Amino acid sequence: MSKVDRMVVLTPPRMKATLERLVSEGHTCGYCHGNGFFWGLDEYGENEKTPCPMCKGSGRLDAVITVEWKAATSPDPPEGGGCLAGTFSEGGGQ
Repeated sequence: MSKVDRMVVLTPPRMKATLERLVSEGHTCGYCHGNGFFWGLDEYGENEKTPCPMCKGSGRLDAVITVEWKAATSPDPPEGGGCLAGTFSEGGGQ
């Protein structure tokens, strides 16, 4: 799946923006290993290139990260002086 290769620094907005969208472009497709295709057979048994279903044949992927800012559910700041390490939760993805 995913691993941290680059760092995203989260800074709360100074205005009433609740959504941010970040894009990291040009990652090698892990499904086809950057080839953009797989070899397959057509109806006559001849070799043919089948486009990768993940990258649609480009061999590259872009990561789109959406950050939604919302009010904290707890009025107390996290331990460690505001460090949020370990307080992430899964879910809410699309």
